[in-house]
Amino acid sequence: MSIIQQEQKFTSIMITLSVYGVILLVNGFLNNYTREYSEAKYMKIRLSIIEENGEMFMKLPYSTIESSDFMDLCQKGHAALRGSEQGFHAVLTNISLFCGHVLTCIISFLYVSSYASYLLGLIVIIVLINRFIQYKQKEREKAIRDEMVSENRQADYYYEVMSDFSYGKEIRMYSFADWVERKLNTALSGIRSKKRIIYRNDLISGFILKGLVFIQENIVYLVFIIATLAGKIDIGSFLSYIGLITSFSVAFNSLLEDSVQIRYHSMFVQDLIEYRKVLETLIQENKKIECQLDKSDWKIEFENVSFRYPNRKECALKNVSFTVEKGQKIALIGLNGAGKTTIIKLMTRLYDVDEGRILFNHVDIRNIDREQYYRLFAPMFQEVFLFAFSVSENIAMNYKDLVDREKVMRYLSDVKMVDQVKALKNGLDTSCLKILDNEGCQFSGGEEQRFLLARTLYKDSDIFIFDEPTAALDPIIEDQIYQEFNRFTYGKTTFYITHRLASTRFCDRIFVFSQGRLLEEGTHDELMALKGEYCSLYELQSKHYSVKC
Repeated sequence: MSIIQQEQKFTSIMITLSVYGVILLVNGFLNNYTREYSEAKYMKIRLSIIEENGEMFMKLPYSTIESSDFMDLCQKGHAALRGSEQGFHAVLTNISLFCGHVLTCIISFLYVSSYASYLLGLIVIIVLINRFIQYKQKEREKAIRDEMVSENRQADYYYEVMSDFSYGKEIRMYSFADWVERKLNTALSGIRSKKRIIYRNDLISGFILKGLVFIQENIVYLVFIIATLAGKIDIGSFLSYIGLITSFSVAFNSLLEDSVQIRYHSMFVQDLIEYRKVLETLIQENKKIECQLDKSDWKIEFENVSFRYPNRKECALKNVSFTVEKGQKIALIGLNGAGKTTIIKLMTRLYDVDEGRILFNHVDIRNIDREQYYRLFAPMFQEVFLFAFSVSENIAMNYKDLVDREKVMRYLSDVKMVDQVKALKNGLDTSCLKILDNEGCQFSGGEEQRFLLARTLYKDSDIFIFDEPTAALDPIIEDQIYQEFNRFTYGKTTFYITHRLASTRFCDRIFVFSQGRLLEEGTHDELMALKGEYCSLYELQSKHYSVKC
């Protein structure tokens, strides 16, 4: 070959490599720009979906969120939104990478195919085998991760117990830190054993993949070395073709790697889609509106109502029937487990009945929009629960700017808490708890219960529900508040659940429950004359309150 021909060939190779390099440089720049621009967009979309899921979750029926099976589904659905490296965000990122690698593959293929198309075919076959093995491994990994959902949720709960200060007193005083730690270790042990299976499978498949790549690279080098030794190509061409073949191999391998990752993370997205479908179906089922609430003159009727909690053998309520007129004050009396709280849960539609009906103005409450129906009630449940918000927000349950501060202070005065709040550094703007604010205040059990009572009164709904409203109060405060109850609830329908029968003097009617059945019904005098369960309970308590000092 003459010097002129060698120079022409060298020039041709340099031009080819330069054009190829410029194209790859532009492609790389566009990929980086697209990725950086897209990341912000993907993050915005992901956070938007998280926000929507939270809003939908809060609209679900209470009975649904108590189901462990549903919470496992929730855990799987949320896995697709946990970060940029998994699920929804990862699918979008890998799609962007996939598009860039497609262009690189096309360019590399066009430059190399004129000389060594059979080598490209070999690379394609080996890469396809590699990706098939990886795809099957990812399928197995997803199945194992699905088995870990329940254990992950258990571990999350134990972590919460160990780190949440609200559990701190019990952990220390009852010395059960080791017990909680053992429970956590049990859950983590199950997680670790499953992850070991994933790592072992990754190791085996990785060994196979590396072996196939080693074979591919040796064949490519061998072909070009033979061609060089035979004089078919020179050293410059050898290096150029090796570079292009390597570039194609890497790009095609990355292309299929992107497709495997898209498929793998799409399985998480599919869990998210199924979770969203369940959310939407459940919410849609709760939007049955067959009538508007007529609150001018109404009554609530229980017609042969029976109910059993999920996974329980015994019925919590058995064939219960009664009617409550607007404006009546009702006391629900009975021993623990008699069915009193269940009556409230069914009446407020936290649960739906298994048998019978509950009617509001002759309309089955299951046919009334749940949100509209909820507005009828201002409940004070037995569980004392304050949020890490300001005092005013905890009582008004609304944005700080929308709180009627005068109304808040009025009800704080009614429940004998106004002086304590005024004494706080930031008054109504003081945070409850110290979870989000170092200057937050931790209130006593009795003070928290009075906050909840003020919250109930602030809502000012048509029906008040007080479930052991003064259980944590001292006798003096309790007596003062009970004396105010008639004023608090004037003209309102009110339900009291209480073990302290002295409070029944404020009530128009008393329902006595035993083992899920309505045993007795009447006024205090009627039930005392009946000499039944109520009379026995009242006389038993009277003995404790009639001891002379």
